Amino acid sequence: MTLAAVIDPSSFIWDNQHFDANTSQYYNIMEVFPTILEKLKVKKIPIVMRYELLKEILSNFPHESIPKQYRTF
Repeated sequence: MTLAAVIDPSSFIWDNQHFDANTSQYYNIMEVFPTILEKLKVKKIPIVMRYELLKEILSNFPHESIPKQYRTF
């Protein structure tokens, strides 16, 4: 059986007002996401995305809203 991973783009791109109202939910995502990525790496499951999505993530991720302990996310 071939494994596949599906990651919701809203894990990276989100509405700032929703973030402000539900901060703890977003921090929960940030705490588990590195573990998920490591498991994908160990199992050699490729992550495929369009360049447009990568560009959107890099340009619109709310870096300024993230506390220092989550900056590596």
